[in-house]
Amino acid sequence: MMRAFLGLMKMETIICTPYSKDLPLFSYDLINAIGKRTLLVEVYDTQVAPADLSPLQSVKESYRDLKEKSMKPNWYDTLRLSPSTCKVGPASRLSSLAEEMTTAYTDLFATACTIDPVAKTARNREYVEGLISNGGPAINTIRQMLGSEAAETLFRRFLFGTER
Repeated sequence: MMRAFLGLMKMETIICTPYSKDLPLFSYDLINAIGKRTLLVEVYDTQVAPADLSPLQSVKESYRDLKEKSMKPNWYDTLRLSPSTCKVGPASRLSSLAEEMTTAYTDLFATACTIDPVAKTARNREYVEGLISNGGPAINTIRQMLGSEAAETLFRRFLFGTER
């Protein structure tokens, strides 16, 4: 959990970067900024072969009553898969959506293809190096806070584990 602006902004983040299963990269950010709650669920194509993501899509569709927040265009838009969503709404509904999306994603591990970790890490690295080269909201903010070198180390070694 991260807090900023004297505690007026709080953010919970989960990132799942698979290495031995051929699944997409999954992350969510649950943000509370001055009483406004936003959930950003992102599913990125870091797969060698496409997986069936219909369980995630079904969860997304079951929350279509929540307002969808538009996202600014970014370099990674072509990698963002259709179950990705950004919703605004009450804390309880957003927490339920986050929990259901996370459960649907983790359930995919049972049937996902096992893959060579070297090949999978290479696919994950493409996304991470794209973030480092092209930027994005999270890395840009962290660069301002920690500096470029520390931000890049944080992303490669700790958040996504593409470099050990």
